Amino acid sequence: MKKLKYFFCISAAIFFIVQSAAAQTATGDDAVSEVSKVTAGRFNSDVDSFFDVNNWNDFGMTKWFSFLQMGDISSTDVPAWEGGLAIKMSKVYVGVYYNGKFNRGVQSQNMETTNTQTGEKTNGYNYDPSFTIPPDQGITHDNFFGILLGVGGHGIKLTVKDNLFTFDAPIYAGSSFPYTAGNVSGTVAEGATGIYLYRRESIIPKLQWGAASDMAFGKYKTRPSASIALAINLDEETAKLTDPDGTAHYVTDYSKNTLTPIINIDSGGIGFFEGDWGKLSFGVNEEVSMTINGEGDQGAVKWGNKLSPYAGFEYQPTKFFKLGAELRVPVHFGWNPNTAFYFGVGAKGKDQTAMAGLDNNTIGDYLEGDWSTIKTGFQLGLGFIDEITGKPTLFRQINLNWGIKINLPAFAAVGTIDDASTPNVITQEKVNIWYPADYLQEFSVGLTFFITENILIDGSFIINQIPFGRVLISIKH
Repeated sequence: MKKLKYFFCISAAIFFIVQSAAAQTATGDDAVSEVSKVTAGRFNSDVDSFFDVNNWNDFGMTKWFSFLQMGDISSTDVPAWEGGLAIKMSKVYVGVYYNGKFNRGVQSQNMETTNTQTGEKTNGYNYDPSFTIPPDQGITHDNFFGILLGVGGHGIKLTVKDNLFTFDAPIYAGSSFPYTAGNVSGTVAEGATGIYLYRRESIIPKLQWGAASDMAFGKYKTRPSASIALAINLDEETAKLTDPDGTAHYVTDYSKNTLTPIINIDSGGIGFFEGDWGKLSFGVNEEVSMTINGEGDQGAVKWGNKLSPYAGFEYQPTKFFKLGAELRVPVHFGWNPNTAFYFGVGAKGKDQTAMAGLDNNTIGDYLEGDWSTIKTGFQLGLGFIDEITGKPTLFRQINLNWGIKINLPAFAAVGTIDDASTPNVITQEKVNIWYPADYLQEFSVGLTFFITENILIDGSFIINQIPFGRVLISIKH
């Protein structure tokens, strides 16, 4: 009981500190070690296991575990902070995790601009219904946090991801313009002044279950998992303007709000072969979602399906060297009753109406790459130097890690409905092979240094991206 009280006191203190310091920015959906990031998930450390519904019971922790990471160390932006804490209490395992950044951005309340009509300096932006938020303006915060309970051979995890962007600024009407907001119409007079308020927030609570011990299906074993999430996306825009004669106007837009339930099932890697030449496994991930927009009409309901078969391979020829690879092929298909359908292998449909006659120059306006990938990872333990020299050195405590992620071409098919009154008739169709802009998604290198058996420092660098540096330290007892 004392352990339980001690654990929750520490957890509450950590959570209170990071929340009250400022709002944060989440950079991922779960705890991932630098070893895993660098080797494309082929090799892992305790950080990957402690908050995983399938693997929490696998790493050698007897009492407690903690880790802290700082990311984007080469960037001039605020670094990403990430940390976790876990404890075993008799037959119950509890882990908590947080990932985020401190507030960043520019508050626009006192932004000075030039009046396009008079050329004079004005405290505000020239506004009309086509107004867009200037680059690098506004405040961003995101959080990702959760708790994992492990009991017996099962893991249950509850997480919440929260992303928020706000922009508030004074505005003026450089010229008169008409507007329609819901059932209200009007005309803003030239010279009107006021304030522009914009808020975009995504809140995604998710509940996940996973098997923490092997489940046998005939001669095959695996650890499946399943989750259900609800993505709540709020996109609210309001312009409050007052004419020179005192008439007030409220130009509002809530039509971009969406609600998306998401169901995900993963078979886990099913081992089909294991021998002197390595280990080969296959699995599949299935995700189904339905999106309802803020208007609430049936025609705005969209559904999507993502089926991702994958194959993994691992081989360790010596105790100092390991290599692994993964092929993953996401297959998307979805439907919008009043617009079109899409089907893609390595491509995902956007919300816009699909069009016929697409080519590789225009298809990106209607589809986005969720590329099929080949990922490879390598790990070299420098302990072989000790065996060569016959003397113990620090090299035995160091592992070198590196990996490459390659994007593969996508296949995409889109259809268009010319007449919305006949939603079951597709009159046009187009098929494309779509090539990624960059075949090399990521080339990473890293180093893991074991200070002791239970304390390690893990760092990584993404060679072809900037910012690219991350550092992690973990301790277990």
